[in-house]
Amino acid sequence: MWQDFTLILTFLTRLAQVHHENIIGLRCTYVTPSKVFIVTELASGGELLERVVENGNFSESDARSVIYQVLKGMDYLHSKNIVHRDLKLENVLLSDGSSSAVVKIADFGLARFFADDSQLRTICGSPLYVAPEILDIGANMETYTPAGDMWSIGVMLYILLSGNSPFENEDEQSLFQMIRLGEYSMDDHLWDHVSDEAKDCVQRLLTVNTSVRMTITQALEHPWVLGLTKSKDATLPDTLSSLKRTRLAGHLESFRMVQDELRFALRNSNNP
Repeated sequence: MWQDFTLILTFLTRLAQVHHENIIGLRCTYVTPSKVFIVTELASGGELLERVVENGNFSESDARSVIYQVLKGMDYLHSKNIVHRDLKLENVLLSDGSSSAVVKIADFGLARFFADDSQLRTICGSPLYVAPEILDIGANMETYTPAGDMWSIGVMLYILLSGNSPFENEDEQSLFQMIRLGEYSMDDHLWDHVSDEAKDCVQRLLTVNTSVRMTITQALEHPWVLGLTKSKDATLPDTLSSLKRTRLAGHLESFRMVQDELRFALRNSNNP
């Protein structure tokens, strides 16, 4: 237990040295015999997903802006040998309430420093966003790489463009099998109103083979990410825009339910 506690403190000390506009800033930590309290910079704009649902209109260009900033933040983290391991829309905050708010990647509870690939062995992450190679640890894989973060960014982009998750199944084992095989579809009508370049970006991120999956450097050079291609923002009918918003609202509601369940479980564990 104390060894884990020491590792957490060491990680937080090093994380305090991370400074990037797209990474939530760690201001200080307070340590008690049993708990660690973390103080971060204020992201008064709240959660990205909540803003998207409230505004009701989230275009392909908006998705590009978010993903570009997420990639910039992760490029910095990987250059510092930090892997996030729990990238998801719910962990993306906004600096303020303005339309020009800056994206802030948050929640480093599963993040780790890595000196080489062999240090990444823990099966972790959120089910809808987890990379296939992480699911295979202990079976077909012994270690995984920071490429897992790129897969998660691909899931985020898919959701921002369509409102749906690429991998959905109420049965967790069936869900994980879909992820392992990279089985997802773009047959939905909403995808008819997404540019080919945006689809290509999703496909190159949601690639099971990590040696083929886009790296951060490659993603930051992708024409769609750089805004060098034309989006289909103007072609999305109101009915489909409303459908997309409804889907994103459902995604947010599901996250809220999970949060409430975790809080309930935590209260019960502290008060047997």
